[in-house]
Amino acid sequence: MTVNNMKIVFATLLLTVSGGVYSHGDSGASGEWLPIAEHTVDSNVMAQIQNSPLGNEILVEYTGEGYLEILADDGEAFLRISTAGVEGNWDHPDFYKTQVAGERPLPEWVKDGVVKTLWKPVSNNAYWGWYDARLEKQNDAHKQWIISVRANGESSSISGRFKSLTAPTYRTLVTLDRKNLAEISNLSAMLISDVQAAIRLSYKGKDKLIVLDENDEPMFRFSPAGIEARIESRGWQRLGRLPLTAAKEWVKLSSQPAYTWPDSRLSYSSDVASWSIPLINSNGSTEQQLIGGWLKVKSPTNDDGMTHRSSE
Repeated sequence: MTVNNMKIVFATLLLTVSGGVYSHGDSGASGEWLPIAEHTVDSNVMAQIQNSPLGNEILVEYTGEGYLEILADDGEAFLRISTAGVEGNWDHPDFYKTQVAGERPLPEWVKDGVVKTLWKPVSNNAYWGWYDARLEKQNDAHKQWIISVRANGESSSISGRFKSLTAPTYRTLVTLDRKNLAEISNLSAMLISDVQAAIRLSYKGKDKLIVLDENDEPMFRFSPAGIEARIESRGWQRLGRLPLTAAKEWVKLSSQPAYTWPDSRLSYSSDVASWSIPLINSNGSTEQQLIGGWLKVKSPTNDDGMTHRSSE
């Protein structure tokens, strides 16, 4: 990914409910697998994936002290990211291989298997995007992807899973318990089905209503004045939407008390019978929950008899 396009990609990538981000591309195994970022061990590391016809790109930002080193399969670093900018190891083959989706000839002074280090600055930003072959599904047994990193000498990783883009015979729809919703005053909700399910909440109450994230931390605050996000919450950080840092705890997103976001709690899991999103009022004295479940339905077919992905 070129440096000039980084800010544009970083903004558009955040619109995870957009179908364009998840277009079918010639990436992974037969282009039918989408890598999903799920875990970063270091809280100062934010990672997002973009799938395109060219291939799978990963965008990583680092807000901690010192360097975050991105390691190749040989255990050597080919990128290092800091708040002062990004440096590339111009003597490591992966610094060149990750700049394009396909094959790229290596400079004559760079040799596979030869460990050398030549760091040069490549960006003034605290983030970098690159094509990484580890984001491509290799076979049926390849369930997760892992990219090893090192922050100030401490090893950790960025990891995720592969989501199938092949239209299934049956699909699972996320559902909302409307009876439960009716018991929550002044709140309306709508589910949006996509590669990652999203929810839109609209609030008309006179008091403040707080939405908790997956870690039971306050993430959104609805009020007559609009919608605010608690930037330091892990839920907001996982969304990867701007702003990522702020001088104050709560940042206003809109003057309208309505907001849409993809929520991992809406994803089907065989381990639980239902999903829930906790809600509390501003003083924490009243707690309620949005709840719902999942419904398995047969996928629609066209006249050719083939099963096709629904836009619903």
